[in-house]
Formats: sequence, C-alpha cells, structure tokens
Amino acid sequence: MIIDCHVTTGSVSDITVFPDRIAAIEEKYEMKIGEVIADRGYGSGDNLLLLEQRGIKSNIPLLSPRSGMTYFRQLEDGFKISDDGKTVHCPEGHKMRYSFFDTTNGRHTFNIPRPTCIVCPRQEACLTDHERKQRGKRFYLIEHFRTIERVEAQSKEPIFKQKLWQRMWKMEGIFAEAKSHHGMRRARYRGRAKMQIQVYMTATVQNLKRLAGSLFEDLTVILRKFVFERYKAFRLRKKCQSKSGKIRKRKRDEKM
Repeated sequence: MIIDCHVTTGSVSDITVFPDRIAAIEEKYEMKIGEVIADRGYGSGDNLLLLEQRGIKSNIPLLSPRSGMTYFRQLEDGFKISDDGKTVHCPEGHKMRYSFFDTTNGRHTFNIPRPTCIVCPRQEACLTDHERKQRGKRFYLIEHFRTIERVEAQSKEPIFKQKLWQRMWKMEGIFAEAKSHHGMRRARYRGRAKMQIQVYMTATVQNLKRLAGSLFEDLTVILRKFVFERYKAFRLRKKCQSKSGKIRKRKRDEKM
C-alpha cells in the first residue's frame, strides 16, 4: 500500500527529502517504522546514521559502489583508527596529525610530516611519488565511518541482497504500473501543487485496486477450489464411462 507521496522539483535530491519523509510518516500515522528498503540513491552517510539513531533497520546500499573505497583500502594497509575517530596511527605506529576537513568529499584529512615518512622502512610501498616529493602520507577518514563499515559488511549478507531483489519487483513494479497504466508517464498539469494532486489520485487508484484484490482473495480461493473439484469429478466420471463402455464391448464380443 502507498501511504506517502511527495513531489519535488528536479533540482531537489532524494537524499535531502528522505529524513523529512521518515519523520512525516511516523508523525502522521503515529507509527514506528521498523525497516526501510530503498535503492542506493538514499544511501548517504547522514541518512544511514539517521536510521541507526532512530532504531530503524536499514536495507539501503551505500550511495555509490565507490563509497569508502579509499578508506577501506587504507584499513587493509594497516592504518588504525580510534573509536571516536580523533586519532589515527599508521602501520608503523606513528600518530598522524589532523590537517583539515575536505568539504567536497566529506572526509577528514590526517597526515604525517614528510621527514618522518622518508626514513620509514615502508616508505617505498606506502608513499606515492607526490607524497614522497612534496609531503608525507595522508589518511582520509570519511564521516560516519563506523556506520559505513556496518553497512558495507551488511551489504554482503544474502538476506540483504534478497531484500534488494524483492524491492525491484515490489516497489519498482508499483512505479511501472503508475507509469504504464495510470498516466504517470508525464505531468498532466503545470506546477508542483497540481502534480501533487495527480500523484495522490494515482496512488489512491492503486490502493483501491489492491484493497479490492485483498477483499475478494478468500472468495477467489473458494471459487478456484470449487472449479477444481468439479473438474476432478468430471474427469472421474468420463473415466468411469470409458471403462464401462469397454466392458460392454468386451461382453458383446464374447457373445458373438
């Protein structure tokens, strides 16, 4: 069933709308959402952290397959992070100094002075040419890194992949139905407010269809069972008639 519809302009990202819709649904229906399944378009660190803080189970992949790629590769190289994310140590045990926050990529930058890295026994394998010539080693700590780690581990579980597969034919099927059968392929009116009315009306029709199907579900099962039993009785009667005909023919042949 469709319980919430919200129309935005094309310039509004799904990421920014997501928290407001979660809060609106819980407030409007006075209900506690237990689980959210969505595509990776909603899988930002802020949204995943929000669900975690609200106690809502998340089945949302990370925003991009490349999300956290550099971070996870550096962890594999042996970098250590404190639980609060304020301290980072390199594989050789040197404490890295906090440098700045990268607003473009949403990550904190730590580094080690170049003189320390140059005398390190791992510098050949650890440093890039630019780091060796211009500066020391840098470490990029993404925001909400613990949440990202948990989601990355969860995404490898079979049940996670199964629910994403179910989303494809359950949720995407509803969108396809609205587009193919209920005129949502294009906007019929101008303006966001009028489009909101069109979406409401379409969702109402789709819900009524499912309501009618659920009300007559038991009746459909009874009718199917009745038809099947009648068909079985018909087949049995035809079989008996065929056998009796063969017996009469055999007796007739014996008399002759």
